Amino acid sequence: LGAPKFSPPPPQPNSQKGSEPYADDEISITWEKGETQPAAFRDKWFAIAFVTQVVAISATAMVVAPSSWAELFSSIDSDPSTSNNYHDDDGVSQEQDLPGIEFWALVIGISLLVAPALSLFSMTLMAKNAIGMITASLWFSIILCGLLAVCSIFVAPLVGVIYGIFTICLVSYLKAVKHRIPYAASNLKCSISVLKNNLGLGLVAICSMIALVGYMLSWAFAFTFTINLDSMKDNSTGDNDLSPLGGFVACSFLLSFYWTHEVLRNIVRATVSGVVGHWWFVPTEAASFCSLAVMGSATRASTYSLGSIAFGSLIVAVLHLIRNTLNNARNDRNAGILTCIAACILAYIEALVEYFNKWAYVYVGLYGYDYVEAGKLVMNLFKQRGWNVI
Repeated sequence: LGAPKFSPPPPQPNSQKGSEPYADDEISITWEKGETQPAAFRDKWFAIAFVTQVVAISATAMVVAPSSWAELFSSIDSDPSTSNNYHDDDGVSQEQDLPGIEFWALVIGISLLVAPALSLFSMTLMAKNAIGMITASLWFSIILCGLLAVCSIFVAPLVGVIYGIFTICLVSYLKAVKHRIPYAASNLKCSISVLKNNLGLGLVAICSMIALVGYMLSWAFAFTFTINLDSMKDNSTGDNDLSPLGGFVACSFLLSFYWTHEVLRNIVRATVSGVVGHWWFVPTEAASFCSLAVMGSATRASTYSLGSIAFGSLIVAVLHLIRNTLNNARNDRNAGILTCIAACILAYIEALVEYFNKWAYVYVGLYGYDYVEAGKLVMNLFKQRGWNVI
């Protein structure tokens, strides 16, 4: 299942409805095609807010990082518990050689070489025998669960019974979806074809990870410096508790962390969606390492559609912050059962919003819609497929 030989027109019809008939023309599937949007910044206020908070944290980290590094190393040198000396069985102090920078540089270099090689090998293996790999993965789960059931029945009979029930459920699932394995294998082959024809997507993902690591370091320096200010402490209690201002600042830092993580992840998701759309409709523009599809989709996701991505990511970040707050309150014995119920309900709401956002980012990456319009199209898609009840 490679790219089609012909070059059909890109997905630009004016939101027309089409139909795809089955073999017997009695049943047909209708869909609403999207329209490629002109190049313009959408949901720009969310993009401005996102960039502002990233710049603020990065600037704070750049100011306090030198002094923080110096204080960290001085505390390590002065603290004997962090030294590399240890006592042997005879009580004699020995010095242990710790790995140097060269060792860690070698480990990182080997990882950078081995990881892409393993990824290419696994993609090649899955492309050659997709049906066998999917079937083997399903049987592996069944065999593993069955072995756990047999081993646990002699040690903990109840656990063995539970694993046995899981094994029966997995066998029933395999029988129910066995006829769908060829379809899943076709989708897998298509995905591998897109990746092989546009390996620049891997570079986009690596850049996203590098940006995330850099942000996390900046966030750690900025958070540590800010939260240790005297104005953030409540001196009336004497327990170094945070003041109301300190609690607000801490929540703001956590929200920033969750928001940035979601944005970087969803930029990659929108980029992949745009590349897949180009590969399907205009395969000639998605047939090289850094093809026009990869460059165009990555540029649009990180510029014109950044506000839309930041909008949807902010919703998930707020839900994640509230859920973690409820989880921390649940650890308190005086929190009550209502807190546990609220945390459980919010976890399901967060999962539904994340699932909804995945489809919305597909429309954002394919056509360049703003977040609200993409959400409306997703809801229309769900209604056409009968998923709105679910």
